[in-house]
Amino acid sequence: AVLSGVIAKAGLYGMLRIAIAKFPDPTSYYRTTVLALAAAALVYGSLLAFRSTDFRGVVAYSSLAQSGLIALGLFAGTDLGFDGAVLQMVAHGLISTSLFLIAGAVERRTTTGEFRLLGGMARGRPALATLLMIVGVISLAVPGSSSFAGEFLILAGVFQRAWWWAAIGAGAIVLAAMYMLRLISGVLHEARGSTVADEALDLRPGELALTVPLVAGLLFLSAWPAGISHHSFYGPSPAQTVKTQFDRPPSET
Repeated sequence: AVLSGVIAKAGLYGMLRIAIAKFPDPTSYYRTTVLALAAAALVYGSLLAFRSTDFRGVVAYSSLAQSGLIALGLFAGTDLGFDGAVLQMVAHGLISTSLFLIAGAVERRTTTGEFRLLGGMARGRPALATLLMIVGVISLAVPGSSSFAGEFLILAGVFQRAWWWAAIGAGAIVLAAMYMLRLISGVLHEARGSTVADEALDLRPGELALTVPLVAGLLFLSAWPAGISHHSFYGPSPAQTVKTQFDRPPSET
């Protein structure tokens, strides 16, 4: 949960604050190469997540794919791309952390994360089902969610650079919807698996104390994405600060 939700996003934020902000000329020179690598990571990660047979595998590979999407927004070099990348860093950090914690809770109750052995966990476990559904639906990037706002800004920003980058991103986002729906169905619905016992408990207070604040943060960010992506109570966002430096002519930089 910490590796995917915090450390991986710290690396992407370092790209924004250090590589792009401090070295705009090399960033411009290697932009096409990095955009190609980011698009490859996005598509490859999405395919691996779709083919994964266990809960944690889907979340891990989806984090790889989202890192590629965020890198697309960063190296598009546009206002919308920067804003969307920063928003998606925060939103997906909360999503992946929540999903890994829920995956751990499922494995504690069933001893496995394999979809073929799970299923039917929504029955009699309302807290688990509700939290997984909320996080899953936000991860699907439905309109009104923080993921929708972040991904829309990224695609709009990279479209300003070249339409084909946006087309690749949009196709991978469709795959993301497919593997997340598969995860929700494999854990909560379908026939009950052999490892899901009737006496398996719902989420306990200690587990809820960790997960509920993360989900609440996602809901708050869905209601007010501009708190991350635009001017807000703390002044200009990091994305806007970097954009100012990124657009200077080489002589001024």
